[in-house]
Amino acid sequence: MCHISQGLLGGDKSLMSANNVDPNILSGTYLFDSFSFDVARRALIKGEERFNLTRNQFQILLLLIKNAGEPVTKDQFLNLVWPDQVVEESNLVVNIHSLRRIIEADNRNPAIIVTIPGMGYKLAGDVTFKEEPPEESVVSSLPATAPGPVTLRSSKRLVLLVLTLVMGIGAALLFFGLLAFFFTPKSSQKPLIAFPLTTLQGAERYPAISPDGTLIAFTWDGDQLHNDDIYVQQTSGSRMVRVTTHPDSEIQPTWSPDGLFLAFLRRSKSQTVAYRLVLVSSLGGSEREVASVYGGLDWSPDGQQLAVTGLSSEGGCAGIQLLSLDGTNLRLVTQPDPVGNSYDSNPRFSPDGGSLAFLRNRNEFEADIFVVNLRNNEIRQITQDRKRIQDGSLYWDADGKSIFFVSTRNGNWGLSVAGLDGSKPRPSLRQVEFPRTSFNLTHKAIGYSLNHKHNLLAFTRELEDDRIEIHEAGRQDKSCLINSTRSDSAPQFSPGGSNLLFTSDRSGSRELWITNTNCSELRQLTNLTTGSVNNPRWSPSGMQVAFDHQNGETSDIYVIGIDGANLRKVSPRVGNSSMPFWSPNGEWIYFTSNRAGPNLLSQIWKINPSSGTAMQVTRLDQAEKWRPQASSDGTTLYYIRNNRLWKMDLLAGVESAVPEMADIFLNCNWEVTAEGIYYYQITGALRSMIYRLDQQTWKTTLFGTIEGEMADNLQCLSIFDGGNRYAISAVYLRLSDVNLLRDWK
Repeated sequence: MCHISQGLLGGDKSLMSANNVDPNILSGTYLFDSFSFDVARRALIKGEERFNLTRNQFQILLLLIKNAGEPVTKDQFLNLVWPDQVVEESNLVVNIHSLRRIIEADNRNPAIIVTIPGMGYKLAGDVTFKEEPPEESVVSSLPATAPGPVTLRSSKRLVLLVLTLVMGIGAALLFFGLLAFFFTPKSSQKPLIAFPLTTLQGAERYPAISPDGTLIAFTWDGDQLHNDDIYVQQTSGSRMVRVTTHPDSEIQPTWSPDGLFLAFLRRSKSQTVAYRLVLVSSLGGSEREVASVYGGLDWSPDGQQLAVTGLSSEGGCAGIQLLSLDGTNLRLVTQPDPVGNSYDSNPRFSPDGGSLAFLRNRNEFEADIFVVNLRNNEIRQITQDRKRIQDGSLYWDADGKSIFFVSTRNGNWGLSVAGLDGSKPRPSLRQVEFPRTSFNLTHKAIGYSLNHKHNLLAFTRELEDDRIEIHEAGRQDKSCLINSTRSDSAPQFSPGGSNLLFTSDRSGSRELWITNTNCSELRQLTNLTTGSVNNPRWSPSGMQVAFDHQNGETSDIYVIGIDGANLRKVSPRVGNSSMPFWSPNGEWIYFTSNRAGPNLLSQIWKINPSSGTAMQVTRLDQAEKWRPQASSDGTTLYYIRNNRLWKMDLLAGVESAVPEMADIFLNCNWEVTAEGIYYYQITGALRSMIYRLDQQTWKTTLFGTIEGEMADNLQCLSIFDGGNRYAISAVYLRLSDVNLLRDWK
């Protein structure tokens, strides 16, 4: 609920309500469990590891310590930490969560910061105080606020508090700033108000309104401690019912037309396929697995068929397929041109069941809406402008004459409508803005749901917080963290291991940054200001860096010196180029490109960065090939083909699959070293597993467990010194609620 502070915590004069603590306690150390809490330095210390705390974390922990063994109520926290502010209780939850990640040995079962149900929190165990005389040099140099970006460890938490306030995670109503207006700007209309339908701790996603409008299905990760399961709740807000209990994660619950059953996609931990299609009663119970699919899901109006996305050929071209409820009677209804960088997704039945709308994607950034007539297989194109459309967002209007979709046509992610008559897409009658989401055949989306009969629209707004961690073998804790108020990803150790390269949008645009491996120094390497810098790779000498720069619909490869000088574009002028990787001798840069023709599938090329000479490496066939990596001896080139790992003998020119990885679904989630092939898999909500395939024995072993979600479509892993040191980037905090709009048309 919203809270308005009434001043200081009654009776406790030892803490001030301003941003700084009382000068009387600017020295001394509290000892609890295995931690030392240095008040003067605002630092939490365990052994040789030091955690610098934000102001809010500091105030919360100090209040818990001074009341050790006694409950501290939520109101007491809010009065002290956020005086004279209107804040959500979720701000407290986020800070408690971040403190537990530092303090608790197992934050799934907190034993030090204990929750008191319905009241607040307490610090369990004994606390002792060690008084220290103030050190002039220390006290005089204390910052008035939390340490700045160079500290890297904790500044991101501050922005979480602001963003969660905007997101409306909490028990109260929150106005999301969704603007509503008639199609003509001259019309006046009351703003749309989104009511939070779920306010659980963690991430609730994939809302689906039942046909009668009384129920909503969604997924929830169980306070981020479990996998995503499916739940059902009344749209009036009654208690929820858990539908699935499987250890794998589920997405995209879809109602049968009679509202008695749910179809959904379950992500297999084995990764032999993208998803398993499963049916279950909307009340839970026994399940029936139907088929293995690659995404997309809709139920026909007569309840007899399911539309999905599946592979139409070995070449990996994804088309739309129809299945009966028992998984038989497979019918391929769309098949994109195999000689073209395209795939079909997001099937959606028309109200009469006679047609299917779907997206034909040229790549991640370009898509158009098509409709196939299921009676004669005639396909026609509805939109013509090759703009970005959110996968999973197609919905027919009730009359079957137009299609709603989410795109960036109006500047933000908003709801638009396209008529079947070929008219230009326009904003929906009421313009609804949505959070930016990402969805492809293997990546989760947030999603939204329409119910025309009852004029309901449900959607989720999501907050993610990611960071970079450097680990050392044999240590449970992290060597250091790279954390900011923005996104930090793509870590890469320098050849000598003394520096770490990464990408961040902390300067406003995604640029290259560099730090030493104890995270104590930080500097910006590129300043392109537009577009996005991705996929950095060190040269073998460690004196240059190659990267790709995505700007609009084009992508090029650049090289820059580690001093920030001599920036130059090295990729050919024709086509898009990305994902560079240096040959071991530094003579060539391998890269992914469609330069053989803009409508052809990407292949692996190489270019001499000095002369500009470019050569195609892999054979042009009906399969996409991307993300090259050369072996340390330069004899073998590894790359992805049809989401499986392949290799090329560079001396013989022979291409073949890596048989030991035949059942592993891969994208960008792998690295090749002299010792082995490392890859990671998302195995649950905010949990990933890193595996190592030994290239001597060809046996796979578990290398490490990460309490965070490493994206499979981003470069998130760097290995150094045979695995004795490694860096990862991962999402470690995700929050979202399901929100409901009534009378949105």
